[in-house]
This record gives sequence, C-alpha cells and structure tokens, in this order.
Amino acid sequence: MNNTFESLGIKLGKGNQHKTFCPQCSHLRKKKNDPCLSVNVSEGIYHCHNCGWSGNIKTRIYELPNPIIPAKLTNGYTEG
Repeated sequence: MNNTFESLGIKLGKGNQHKTFCPQCSHLRKKKNDPCLSVNVSEGIYHCHNCGWSGNIKTRIYELPNPIIPAKLTNGYTEG
C-alpha cells in the first residue's frame, strides 16, 4: 500500500501545514471555494472539517503471509 497525498486526490503547495479542498466533498458543497481539508505533511495526517474524512498516509497495513506447512515426514527421510 503506497498512499501519498497525491494518490488520494489531495493537492498541496509547498510547506508543512495546509488548508485545501477535500476531494471527497468540496465539489458537492455550496461553498465550493471554501477549503475545508487540513493537512499536516510532516505527520502525514489529513482531516476534513466538513465531511469528517481523515487519515494518515504513514500508516501501513501489513498482511501476514500464509505459513507453509510441510508435509508430514516419516523417519526424517524423503524419497528421491
């Protein structure tokens, strides 16, 4: 999972703290020109003060691989 602000549709300028448009709700609002999404780049967090959409791009979700269980061996030898 390789989340970036750009991959989420969040457009940012330079700097660490931003107030920008929410890609989830700004296009639906009456006040389309009112930025409602707060972003902290160094922390990797974002939160919309209108629709509540929020998250952290630094959070990684790892799935554990399925363990490989070897077939039962008899006497420690394999046929070959």
